[in-house]
Order: sequence, then C-alpha cells, then structure tokens
Amino acid sequence: MNSFEPLRRRGNKLIAVALAALLTAWMGCKPADKPTEPAKDSGDKAPAAQQTASDESPAPTAKTPDAPVAPKQLPPRKILESMVAKYKSATSYADKAELRVQASLGSQKVDQPINFLVALVRPNKIRMEVYYGTVVCDGKDFWAYSALLPDQVLKLKAPQQLTFQNLFIDEMLSNSITQGPTQSFSWVPPQLLLLWAEDPLKTILHQAQEPVLASNKDIDGHPCYGVEITRPEGKHVLWIDTDSFILRRLEYPTEELARELGGGQQLDSASLVANFRDAQLDAQVNDDAFQFEPDPAAEVVSFLEQPAMRMLGKPVPDFKFVDLDGKDVTPKSLEGKPVVLDFWATWCGPCRMSLPLIEKVYQQDKDKVQFLAVSIDDPSVPDDQLKKTFDGLKVNIPIARDPQQHVGKLFHIVSIPTTFVVGSKGIVQFAESGLKPTLTADLRERLTELLNGKDLYPQVLRRAEEQRKDYQAWLDKWVKQGLFTTPTNEMQEAPKAEIGKASQPKAFTLTSLWKNSELKDPGNILVVPRPDGSSQVFLLDGWKSVAEIGSDGKVVASHALDLDQREAASFLRTAVDGAGKRYFVASGMMQMRAHVFDENWKRLISYPADALDNPHAGILDVEMADLQGKGTPQLCLGYWGVLGVQSASLQGERLWANRSIDTVMRIAVLDPDAQGRRDILCTSTRGSLLRVDCDGKSQGEIQVPGTSLQWIVAADLDGGPPQELCGISAQEPGVGEVIGLDLKGQRLWEYPLPKGIHNCPVEQIVSGKLNLSGPGQWLVPAADGSIHVIAADGRLLDQFNYGAEVHGLATAQWNGQPVLLVTSPGTIEALNVSWPAADKPK
Repeated sequence: MNSFEPLRRRGNKLIAVALAALLTAWMGCKPADKPTEPAKDSGDKAPAAQQTASDESPAPTAKTPDAPVAPKQLPPRKILESMVAKYKSATSYADKAELRVQASLGSQKVDQPINFLVALVRPNKIRMEVYYGTVVCDGKDFWAYSALLPDQVLKLKAPQQLTFQNLFIDEMLSNSITQGPTQSFSWVPPQLLLLWAEDPLKTILHQAQEPVLASNKDIDGHPCYGVEITRPEGKHVLWIDTDSFILRRLEYPTEELARELGGGQQLDSASLVANFRDAQLDAQVNDDAFQFEPDPAAEVVSFLEQPAMRMLGKPVPDFKFVDLDGKDVTPKSLEGKPVVLDFWATWCGPCRMSLPLIEKVYQQDKDKVQFLAVSIDDPSVPDDQLKKTFDGLKVNIPIARDPQQHVGKLFHIVSIPTTFVVGSKGIVQFAESGLKPTLTADLRERLTELLNGKDLYPQVLRRAEEQRKDYQAWLDKWVKQGLFTTPTNEMQEAPKAEIGKASQPKAFTLTSLWKNSELKDPGNILVVPRPDGSSQVFLLDGWKSVAEIGSDGKVVASHALDLDQREAASFLRTAVDGAGKRYFVASGMMQMRAHVFDENWKRLISYPADALDNPHAGILDVEMADLQGKGTPQLCLGYWGVLGVQSASLQGERLWANRSIDTVMRIAVLDPDAQGRRDILCTSTRGSLLRVDCDGKSQGEIQVPGTSLQWIVAADLDGGPPQELCGISAQEPGVGEVIGLDLKGQRLWEYPLPKGIHNCPVEQIVSGKLNLSGPGQWLVPAADGSIHVIAADGRLLDQFNYGAEVHGLATAQWNGQPVLLVTSPGTIEALNVSWPAADKPK
C-alpha cells in the first residue's frame, strides 16, 4: 500500500485513495513512518507464494492468452458439485493466488495486487496470506500476524485439527483477513470455503439465481468451465478446471467496487479478480511453506490488539515534542493535570473532521485539562501551514510537532487520528484511533470521570476482554450456521411474516366499540389512568403528532410535537412528580434526542440539547421514573454503541452515565426499595441484563442460561411484590420467544413467537388488564398480526389474529369495562372485552 501514500498526502480523491480506505476503513489514515513489519520468513528464501509446491510437483503450465475452447455438456450445478467434492476429499491444497483490483478513470489507473495465497495439509498445517493477515501453522506452533499491527506476533499451540474457529480465533487477525472487497461473496477465502465448509454451495449460491454456463475458455493454459452466479450484489463467474474441477479464477462483481473507488465519478473500467495460479489438490506441499521465523524485535502475544491499547495503565512514553514557539514539551512539563494528546496531520481527512469535535471539549475543559494537537507532518511542512489549517477549521488547541518521530517509535501509532488521554500522574488512561461522530460526548465523559479521581483504563481493558468473548460467540454461531456471507447480508434474510386471517379469541369475547380511520398514521399507544379509574388515551399519529382519543372514538385533541425537521417520535412515556404534575416524553429508535413535554404537550427540554450538532450513535429507549424516591422523575436513556445508559434531570442536566455495557435496546424500571429508590435493568449486546442503581452504579449482571435478551419489561401483574419480568430472546433475526424470568436470572417460562420481524416500531411486550377485578396480563403483538395473551405465570390465556399488521397495542378502562385498543395501518379500534364468569383469569 506504500505506493498510495503520495496520492493520499496530496488529497487525491481518485481510486488509489479510495482503495486504501476500502481495505483499511477501520484504521483511519496511515502515518508516513510505517513501522517495520513484525515477522519474516526464515532465511533468505523466496516468498511463500513461490515455494508451496514441492520439487516433485509438475511444473506450472506456461500462461497462454485466454481463448475459447469446445464446451463440455455438463449442467452448471453438476460442475459446482463436482468441484466441492474434489476439495472436500483432498488431503492437501496449495496455490500462488492473488486478488487483483484494476480500475481506470481517464489517464489515472490502478492495478493493485493483493495477497490471496493458501497452502494446506490436513489436519493442521497451513500457510495463508490474505489481505493484511498471515497465518502459519506447522502442526506444532500456530503463528499469525497482521501487517496493520506492527511489532506483534500471535503465537498459540497448534490445534490437533484446524477449523474455522481456531483459524479465526483472534478478532484482529480475522479483520485483517476477512475485511476486503470480496467479503460480500464470502468472508472466508474461497479456498478455505471449499476445503472446510460443510456445505460450500450454501454460501456460493446464497440468494442466487439458478447458475448458468458461460462460454468455456483457457485460464493459464487450463481449459475451464465458466459458471455464472448472479446474487444480489451482482454477477460472479467461477472458472473451474474441466479435468480436475479445481477453481482457477473467480471474477467478482464490480458495481459496489466502482462506487467505492470512483468517489461519485463513473469509472471507465473496473475489475476484481482472484487468480488461483498453480492451484493443486492432493500434491505434496513443501514443508518450507509452513516455516515461520518471527522478527526478534516483535512482541509475542496471546492475542492481537491495537498497539495503543497495550499502553493502557502504563506510564506515558518519554517523548519530546516541540511547540510552535520552539519550546520542548515532555511528560515532565505536562505533569499535574490530565492531558489529551491528539495525533494528526494536514493531509489526513478524518483528522480535519475530528479536530473540531475535540475543540468543543477543549473550550469547556482547557482550565482543568491540558490539550496538545501533535502534528506528524514532515518537518518540511512549515508551521504557518499548520496554523492555517487550524484557522480554517476554527480550532484553537495548542499545536506541537514531532521532529524525532516519536509517534511511530514510542506510541506505536499505525493510523491517525489517534487520541490518548493521560492522567495527572502520567499514566495512559485511554487511547482510540479513527474518526467517531460521538467523540465530543465520549471525550467529555471520560475527562469528567478522570477529574473525579476515577481511573479509566480498568474499564477499557474489561470491555476489551468482554468483546473478545462476544467475538467468540459470534464466530461459533456463524460457523455452526454454515453460511459465510457477511453478517449484514444474512441479517437481511429474516423470515417474512404473512398476516393471518382475522379470528376471535376462545377464552373471551371481543366486541368492536368503534373504529377511527381519521388519523393519518396511528402508531404506539400510551394509556394514562385518571383518578376516577377511567383512562386517558394518547397515541402517535405519524412521527410528529400526538392524538388524544375519547371513549367514543373521537379525537379529543391533537398535539403537534415541537420537533426539529430532522427528528421523529415512535414511542411515548409518562410519569408524575411528587406534586402530581404529569410529564410526557417522546423519542424514537436511533433518534438524537428525547423530548420532555408538560401535561399540555408544551416542550420543556430536548436532551441531549446539542445532539443535532454533536451527533452520537442514537437513542434506543427512554424511560421516565422517580429513581431517587424524592418525588422528582428523571430520564433514563439507552444508547446505541458505547454510550451505554445515562440519566438526566427534567431540566436537561446529565445526572450520571454507565458505560459498562453497550447498545442498550431496552430499559425496565424496578420496584422501589424501603427508601423509595429504584434500580433499572438494561439489555445489551451481551444478551444479559445489567442492573443499575439510582446513582448509575452497576449492581451485577443477570445471565439467563440459553437466552440472549433483546427486550425487557417489568410490571406488577398480580398486585404484590415482586414485580414480574418479561423479555424477548432472539437467537437469530425474526425467530424468538417470550420468556418470564426473575432477578436471579432463572427462566420461569417460555413461549415461542411466530416467525417474522415487525415492519414498524411497535412495543413488543405490553402489560395490561383485560379484566378489571383480576390480575394483569402480558400482551404480545407478533409480526403476523396475531396477539398473544399470557398470564403472569406464563400460561397462554389466548391467542388470536387481528387480521392486520399491529402498530400499537394497549388496554384501557372506559365506562367500567376493560377495552383492548389496537392500531393498524390507518385505523385505531376499541374492542370491548368480556369473559365468561367461570373463565376470568386468576
């Protein structure tokens, strides 16, 4: 990739830069002082790609121009099946493969070879050089490294048998091997897909049209069948040897690649082709292919991680920078206050986006924290150019330079922007690379914790360990599933629900009181109990309006929500304070802010106030409750990503934040204790529940065996403690179950849901009362339009089909009768509920 460095520095927008970004999108810009690669082959031998075959192997056939040959009459599926059978029965494989990216726009051209080599001897010898990752296993030791992570070499004991799980055991290594322009077809190299997958055609023909034959032709002197496979991402052509059924070439679609490389311009040409040169099955592979000698300067590790992470909890390196007044800046000169070191360069586009985000924190905290923007520009770049860059960005952070190239030598930075946070005693507390839109809020939060005397690095290290465990669980799932397309492709393939024909419940009778079809787009429903026992009903009408519906089905009032044009609401919440004053909250999935309204729907605050200008990853859930027991409700917000769960006052002041979990899909508020204080439960990407107290402190994690919870609701259904808890567990998209559980993580009951995913935001579990004198129930709307009524103890009381997609569900009390409220496309309906005397739920 070094050949792209001059183009990147000049800010060239064409294909070379885009290709580098495509292959290393998660790394940011590469600095000029690329460190020495951490490993080397033993001795002065030729590269592995030239030595995988033994001396006894047949000499490669001289390359001849591709030319048509007489086709053989075999169906395309038969050709694919024959290829798979050959690879699955083979005891060894070796090639000198490379992936080649070619593109042109006018006089500018790219012809970029990329590592794609595999040599393998069953059961546990391999050499693989794919993208930026290298793996070598000789049956005794397992070695691996990533060219993107200098000075680290992974060493493990060789497994008795190599599998996908132990080959991709390390996430950083896996990223280096799988994240490239071919991953939409298969995120494992096609050679390994054919050699190891239980059913390679499950991946090759994923969402594909029936394969067809192309005209046969020679590939490197080998007559080959051409099998065209058209999938959603485009057409692939597999060139398969007519004699040996070895895959000789794989042509990938270029539509997405052209968009990525062209930067909005129409390329003249683009191609993405894997050539499996000299590929052989069942040939003897030279043992030299499996030899590996690490660089003596490299650190041998048990897992790979970004070098900056390895500095956490250690003293900051003994650097010497120079400010623009010519004064030395050293760790000693910065002692006494926390320090933010941000490494950047004038030629780095992501740096230009991240520096203004840091500037906002600098303006707030510069009296308590020292900030330093360290330029890694070449010394020939004048100071005036650095100042001019900052003036254009309206950034005032003090600038320093790195004349001794400490960035690479001491801080081991492989990409910029990279930001370090150093404590007042010189200990590295935090480090992060790349551009994050949430940088302002994240950095502000970390500095607040640091100024309050809390070390940051233990939590960061714990999270890294948890992420490694999450990765292993993800890998096990995908290998077990046997479908090696990218996760995003598979997530799109959730089962589709078909709306069932309307039916009546058997345990009780529903009688339509009225239907209202006047509303534009009725959605989720919020029922507010009145002092006289009746109900006040509000529902969202579209994304920016709330309608109040009377017991006669007419619109009592319509309230336009005072939202920015970029904002929308998909759920409503409510609470009262100690004086009985009611508040409402409106927000939505992946919104930037939650909005608090008074009882007349006048907007009081939007939180976080500056989120439209300083975007974060998105809000997933909001609850409003009096956590402290002082008669003052507060907001609890669950965020997508690393912001975790946070609490704010109704005046818009953040009260606390807990970042020990990420992606909080749902929050449940628990019963008050003897002092009136309440804890909350939060879902997370780990599938467990985190219990958080009223001050935001973690009170332990609740694991439910065999369950991955994405939804949690707490309610008092039976009129006595403890509260009942109900959640939804989904092991794969669109396939889930409702479960009951307790606070010890014990699964009390389960109920499978019909397959399918809701097409609109809907409250997936609702607590309600379908009878006024007995206990409450869980009401669960499914994606197929069915409604499931479940007792507190998990008994299924009834299920029936509403006959339309359910957009909102609730129970209310009108005129002394229980009412079921259902919204569907264009309609809200009230249904009177009546039970036979002997069958009322108990």
